Parts: sequence; C-alpha cells; structure tokens
Amino acid sequence: MGNPRCNIGSCNHVLADSARLVLLMILLVGFLAAPLFAKGTGSLTGVISGPGGVGLQGASVMIVGEAGQTTSYSGERGVYRSVALEPGLYDVTVELDGFEPTTTTGLAVAPGSTSNVDFQLALRAYHEVVTVIGESPLDTVEAAELREGSARDVGEALTRLPGVWKIRKGAIASDLNVRGSHGADLNVLIDGQRLYGACPNGMDPTAFHVDFAEVDRVEVSKGPFDIRNAGSLGGVVNVWTRDAEAGTHARAAFTGGSWGAVNPGFTLSYGGESFSAAGGVAYRRSGVYEDGSGIPFTQNAGYKPQAMDTDAYRAGAAWLKGQARIGEKGLLDLSVARQRADHVLYPYLQMDGITDTSDRFALAFEQANPASGIDAIRARFYYTSVDHWMTDELRISSAAVPAAYKMATQADSIVAGGRVELCTGGLTCGIELADRRWSGKTSMYGMPAQASIPDARQRMIGPYAEYTRPIQEKLVLTLGGRVDGAWASADFQPLNQSLYEAYHGVTAGDRSNALTSGSARLVRDFRNGLELSAGIGHSVRQPDPEELYVAIRRSGTDWVGNPSLDPTSTTGVDVTADFSKSGFASTVSLFYDRLGNYIQVYSQPRQKMIPGIMNKAAKSFANLDARRYGAEVAASFPFTSSLSMSASVSLVRGIQDTMPDKGIKSSDMSEIPPAKGRLLLRYDQGRIWTEAEGIFGAAQDNVDTDLLESPTPGYAVLNLRGGWRFRSVSAWVVLDNIFNRTYYEYLSYQRDPFRSGFKVPEPGRTITLGLTWNH
Repeated sequence: MGNPRCNIGSCNHVLADSARLVLLMILLVGFLAAPLFAKGTGSLTGVISGPGGVGLQGASVMIVGEAGQTTSYSGERGVYRSVALEPGLYDVTVELDGFEPTTTTGLAVAPGSTSNVDFQLALRAYHEVVTVIGESPLDTVEAAELREGSARDVGEALTRLPGVWKIRKGAIASDLNVRGSHGADLNVLIDGQRLYGACPNGMDPTAFHVDFAEVDRVEVSKGPFDIRNAGSLGGVVNVWTRDAEAGTHARAAFTGGSWGAVNPGFTLSYGGESFSAAGGVAYRRSGVYEDGSGIPFTQNAGYKPQAMDTDAYRAGAAWLKGQARIGEKGLLDLSVARQRADHVLYPYLQMDGITDTSDRFALAFEQANPASGIDAIRARFYYTSVDHWMTDELRISSAAVPAAYKMATQADSIVAGGRVELCTGGLTCGIELADRRWSGKTSMYGMPAQASIPDARQRMIGPYAEYTRPIQEKLVLTLGGRVDGAWASADFQPLNQSLYEAYHGVTAGDRSNALTSGSARLVRDFRNGLELSAGIGHSVRQPDPEELYVAIRRSGTDWVGNPSLDPTSTTGVDVTADFSKSGFASTVSLFYDRLGNYIQVYSQPRQKMIPGIMNKAAKSFANLDARRYGAEVAASFPFTSSLSMSASVSLVRGIQDTMPDKGIKSSDMSEIPPAKGRLLLRYDQGRIWTEAEGIFGAAQDNVDTDLLESPTPGYAVLNLRGGWRFRSVSAWVVLDNIFNRTYYEYLSYQRDPFRSGFKVPEPGRTITLGLTWNH
C-alpha cells in the first residue's frame, strides 16, 4: 500500500507552484486595477445574496446614470464593485439566471467616496413558496458555478466550498465530507427527498444520482442544526433540480475533454399561467484518466490487462417535471427521473459497479395563505429506488475461477417518505416520515449465496417545529426541535444469526428508539457591516441497517454488524462572524462537535464457537465517544468592476476515545481530511471571464492506523479557467493541474472489508471544454 510522505522534492514543487501563482496574481492585479486610482470619481460596492443570505457569484450589476452606463459582475461570496463613476445619481439593476431581477433608483455617488449598496434576489420560481434550509451555517452553489468547471458530478463540484472535501473512489461518484462528517452522519438529499445508494461500501452516493443538466442549485448546511431532516448529525446537502420559468425555454449543453470525457445534455421547459413543464436528458462518459506521472488510475489496482484502458464510467439520465396551478395560490407538482449507469470503475474498492439504476418519483402540493394567519402549507411525498449490481469480473481476483466473477453483490434500496409542513409568522411546524428498505445478496465462489443485507427495514416518523423571532432590533433568535420514533427490523437468515452470536454473543431482533434533537441560534446585526451568530445544536440518528445487520462470511475475516449498537448523536457549537464593507466580504466560522456513541469500524474477535464460523475475527462496528473541531475562513474583495480576488482556508481535527479491549488504539478519527486552502483571482467583464485558482493541501499525519490509513503529503496545484458569453451562447475552457503534479487529496480506508488498499490519485493535467446554448 505504501506510505507516501512529503519529501524534499515534493515540498519544493509545492513552494515553487505557490510562488508562481502569487506572482501571477500580483502582476494581474497591478495591471488591471488602474481604474481604482482615477481622481474625482466615486464607486459603488456591496454584496448580492440569495434567499438564505448567501452571496451569489456571476450576477450582473448594470449601473445607468447621466454620464452613461457600465456593468459589473459579482465575484465569489457575491461581492461587486464598480469604480471610476462620475459623481451623480444612478439606477442599478441586478440580474442572475434563476433569480428575479431587482432595480434600485436614485443612488448617489460622490467624488472620492464609496457607496455601499447590498441586494437580495428572490428565486425566479413557478412556486409561490420557496423552501430554504433553516438557520445554520449555509453555503449555496448555483447552476453556472457547477457547470463551468471540470467536475464530473455534483459531489466533486462542491469541494470548492470551504469545509467540504471529497473522498475519491474512482473517476466519478466521490463521497462528500463536510467538516469531517460523511456517510450515514451526513444527509444528502435531492429536492428534499431521501435517496440512499444500495452499495454497502458506498460506491453510489446520493449526489452521483443526479446530472449537472438537471441541477439548479445546491445548498450545504453545516453542523447538527437542521431539524427539518432527521439524523442531520454533520449537516445537510440538498440538491435542488430545475423548475420551469415563465415562457418557453430550451437549453443545450456539452462538455468534453481529456481521456474522452463527454457530458451532453438537453432541457426544454414551458411556463404558462396555469401549467408548466420541464424535462431533459443527459449522458456522461469518460475513459480512464492518468495521474501527473502518466500512470492510469487502474494500474496497480488489480485490474485485468484488458480492463485497464476501458471506460471509467457511463451514465444516462432523463427527467420530467409538471406543475399546475390550483386556484389562485395553490400549486401541484409531479416529477419523475431515472438514471442508469454501467461499467463504473472503483479502484478504491475490490469490486466495480456493473450496473446502477436509480428512479425518483415525487408528488407535492403548496398553498400560499390558505387561511387567515397561515402563510403557507405544503406537502411532499416521494418514492426513490436504487438497483445496484457489482462484481470483481474486471479484476485479476476473478481470473482463477471458471465463473465470470469470484465475488458479487446484488443490492436494492427503496425509500418511501414525505413531509407535511405549515408556516405561520415566524413558526414552521411539520412532520416527516420515511420508510427505507434495503436488501443485499452476496455471492463468493465456492460458498453459498448470503443475505449480506438481510431485507432490512428502517422506519421513522418525527414531528418538528422551528420558530424565529426578533428579541430586539437587529437581534434574532431561532429555536427548533423534533422528536423521532425510529424502528429497525430485518428478515434474518440462520447464517446471519450465527455470525451475530459468534462475534457479539447476541441474536438480532427488531429495534425501536425515541430520538430527540434540537437547536438554538442567535444572530446579531451590528449595522456597521458586521453580523455575529452563535448556535448550539443536537442531532441523533438510529444506527444504519448496515451497522446493525450486515453479515458476510468470508475467507480470512468476516464482516458482521452489531445489533447492540446505541444511537449516535452530535452536539455542536458554531460561532460565525460575517463582515462586509466597501466591497470586502469575509466569513469566519469556528465549530466544536461532541460525538456520543460515534460508530466506528474495528476488528472484533470471535467470542463463541459456532458451527460453520471458522474465522477468528470479523470487521464490525462499535460505539465510542469522539470530538471534532475546526475553522473556516473565507474572504473576497473586488479590486475593480471586473477584477476580484477571494481566498479560503478550512481545517478540521478529529479525536476519538481509545478502546484497547476492542483493539481501538488510535486516538485519531478516520476519514478526517487535511487542512486546505484556496486562492482565486477572477476577471469578468461580461463578454469574457478568466480565473486563476490555486488549491493547497496540507500534509495529513493524524490518521487512523487501526484502519491502515496512511499519511498524505501536502500538495499545491494551479488551475486556469476562461469563458466567453455572447447573447444565448457561452463557452468555456478549463485547464486543471497545469504543472501536472501527482497528488492525493487524502487517503482513507474506512470501507472494510472490501477496500482494496489502493491509493486513488487525482487526475494529472486535464483540459475541459464546455458549450451551452439557451433560448
């Protein structure tokens, strides 16, 4: 497996790349910032934000006065600046695709001064009511930011946000990690709907099951503060898909690039007074990429020679939404979507995804002002399913057997659920319900098929309420709470019960738990551009069916759930300061999470001799206590109407209690990413835009040696982007990792026992081309 540490040569590369990036930015700033020094003129600056108060990038700011007209564009965190304006009165119009335009008139600009004017845009939706995640540290990424890059899926694109990392398993379908939380501790939703991947080893995370062409925006809520969605220990990632806008619209998009990557997509929508519809199709494919040394990521990962240069993934998707007005303020919404993927390579694991099909169906109703004193009532019901088939037929592990594969798993995941919600004044109350069914059958050559996930069922129903009210002027309090009833059961086979008894001395049965969650947050606006918020939250989840009931008899080491696990919880504190003045915008967040009964993988010795159970140990799950803490700092400043710079730093540290009696000796939590930094220089004059981006990762030595994690060396990479807009057409090009470095974001081997031990590198120098047409 190796132990990659930062040597003198790699450290020199990091320093050299960092120096080149800083020098480039200094030269560009000096060349393009000259308008700042124009005498006798003034400037306008401020922040453009969306419904949740999060800054929006790429909004156009058209400023019209007697002296003429000029246009600026907002950079990261929504900051804009228009300089060298002649003194006088101006009308300002702000527009961004997907939002209602807004205009402010009569803004005064004085010579030698800067006027600060902020704008908040409303979503341009067919809905009367727009749902936004409740009070918590929140980031959003809009559609344009998602698409105008080289990311292959939504999960990979979100890593530009502070506090968000990815766990790479192959060329696509990377897992998300938010402030050190991942997997079952992180709620990832699509339009507020729960969709769970069927693979016990996480091949198919939720964000993989939606194409860029379908996505309108993504909200990322950090920490255990969201009470609308049960079990949000580490936060919520909500992927919102596109709705129809007024009129008839068509959009065609294509991205392609290195290693044969292509992603065409087409959407069509119609929005009338009483009816709207939107739909589309998309396809994604890529070959096997190479790292900075020119080595395919399949090399040394146990692939057969004929499989090392095949497609890395193929996936097609189609979706349709229809909305109809009911009366003056009611809306009925129906949506369906399907994605089918095949031949998805996962060198991180011992098997690959041969097929993966997901289906989504939702029916929703919204009514604004249904009665006196009630602002809105809404209801949504959904059904999602995933059918997943994985084998090792592409690996040399299957070469010695006469069958097509040596091991395989057929897994299916189905979720039916919904919520009903009522809003009145500052109070939102509702009830959420979900019924999850998960089954998996594993086959290994020479052994009978096993119910690895024994038709497990997990049900939940929970009422919740959240109330926001001003305590005094500029001081707002938000309180929320929920109580969940949770039940888990399974259709146990004799082998499953034998494994539970052999390793844990128990037989599995039905589980029921009452789970209580809550949060409180104070927000104070100091009027001088500073806003402080402090929150405390507590969230609880029932153990995942895999953690309770997985059961596989294997050669060497078995894999067994622990039916005695207790629910796990996170109690977190977050303090955030937002400051905005004269075009400068910054956010500083500090957080601390206390994890009670955190569920960790460990090696469990056999306790009882049971006929047929021959191994001396199994990989299983144990409860322990842990802590996570960290910080995120982000800032952005526009030098001119076209030139802006932004930077961010994110770090998280995880510490767990040791349990020597269970062989848990490492005090470092697993899958904790290293500190990362990001520096971006953006030039946008409307028709043409360019970006220079530096990504920096610190060395990670705090690793879980019990799970064979190994330290990761630091890295620095430089990416360049540029684009062109003309009427309804836009095009862009991205050059990632231009110095062609070989590096790893971080190493993690949590997914025992089907981890391969292979380190999946990031791609080497990569070029991506994109073209969109909107009508």
